[in-house]
Formats: sequence, C-alpha cells, structure tokens
Amino acid sequence: MTLITLSRGQSEIVEYLFRPLPEPKLRFTVPVGPRGFGKTFVSTSVAALAVRELESLDPSVPNKNISILCGSYSQTTDIFYPLMRDSFGLETMA
Repeated sequence: MTLITLSRGQSEIVEYLFRPLPEPKLRFTVPVGPRGFGKTFVSTSVAALAVRELESLDPSVPNKNISILCGSYSQTTDIFYPLMRDSFGLETMA
C-alpha cells in the first residue's frame, strides 16, 4: 500500500466522499478547484480508495465497476494512467 499526502482541501474532498451516510445521495462527483489544486491527483486517490474498497468485498457482490472519465484519450494515457501505475500501483486494474 502506498502512503500519499493530500492537502487540507484535498483531504476534505476525500472525507466528504467516503463519509458514512444513512443512504447514498451522491451518484456522480466532480472535484472543482483552481489550477494547481491537484484535481487529477485527488480524483486518482479517490479511485484508488474505491478500488481497494471493492477488492475487500465478498466475491459474490455484483457490479464492481468503476468508470473514470477524462477529457481526452491522451489525458487518460499521458496523465491518469501513469499516476495510477506509479503512485498507486494499480497498473493491473487500470
């Protein structure tokens, strides 16, 4: 498992998304922040947490799919995938 450091603002986003709720109210989320905030990094962190959480579920649980939407194919291959591979060790799942 990789140890990462998030800023206070990034941590607030992650805590908000993974807080316990009486019922799920969020289906799709998008981080909004200024240039240099680390939106891609925090999105990748959230995706990595979700993958780890899904891995821990019983194999009989259906629908364990995570979709990542990027603006273009080159953003996926040049930015997002290397981040998943190098920072989070998820090359087999991405």
